[in-house]
Amino acid sequence: MRKYETMFILKSNLEEEKRNELINKFKSIIETDGQITSVDEWGNRKLAYEINKLNDGYYV
Repeated sequence: MRKYETMFILKSNLEEEKRNELINKFKSIIETDGQITSVDEWGNRKLAYEINKLNDGYYV
């Protein structure tokens, strides 16, 4: 099986419960046809440039 890497950024102002819900949703999508070896949550970080008037995001 080939190994792939993905990253997604969530809005930094999401509540922890909603953020965990979204992370689990993405994990379940991947696990339908693949296998997850690890998940790294980097936390809130400044974006390189403004996206939709947001300057920071929660990196996973």
